[in-house]
Amino acid sequence: MSGFKENNKEQIKLLFDVRRSVRYHTKLRHFYNRLGKFFKVFTIIGGLGTVTTLLATAGEKWILLYGSLAGICSIIDLVIGTDEIARLHADLAVEFITLERQMILAGDNISVNQLAEFTDRRLEIETKEPPVLRVLDAICHNELATAMGYPESEKSQKLSWLQKFLAPICDFSADSLRKQKDCLPD
Repeated sequence: MSGFKENNKEQIKLLFDVRRSVRYHTKLRHFYNRLGKFFKVFTIIGGLGTVTTLLATAGEKWILLYGSLAGICSIIDLVIGTDEIARLHADLAVEFITLERQMILAGDNISVNQLAEFTDRRLEIETKEPPVLRVLDAICHNELATAMGYPESEKSQKLSWLQKFLAPICDFSADSLRKQKDCLPD
C-alpha cells in the first residue's frame, strides 16, 4: 500500500476495511464449516449400532447421555443452519475480494467519483451481512495490520484467550474494546 499517495488516505482506509472484511467472513465460513462437520460426525456416530453396543457395557446412563447429546447436536445444527451460514460468509468474502480486485486495478490515482462508487459498493455488500461480531472484527483488524506491516500502535488492544476462543460465536467483553485505528501510514 506504500505506493498510494498521501492524498489517497480514504482509498487506503477503504482498501484496508475491505481486506479486513474478507478475513472476517473467511474466518466465519471456516468456523461454521467445522462446526457443521462436528455436529454431523457426532450425530452419525451416535446413530451407529456399534456405539450403542459398546456403550451398553458402560451402562444405561451412558447410552442415554450419548444418544441425548447426539440428538441435541442434530437439533442445534438444524436450527443454526451451519451450512447456510458458511455459504453466506463464503459469498460475502467473494464479493469483498471482487471489490478489492477492482480497487487494485483502479490504481492509486482514483477520482472522487470512483472512491464514492467503491464506498457505495462496500456499503451495498455490508447490507447483506449479519450483525458484526466486534471481537472477531478486532482479531481480523490486528492480523491485517500485522500482515501489512503496520506498527503495534495501530492495532486494537490485546484480547484475552477467552475472547479469541468465543469470537466466532459471541462478543465476549466487546465493550472493553477501544475504537480501532484507521491504520493509515504517517
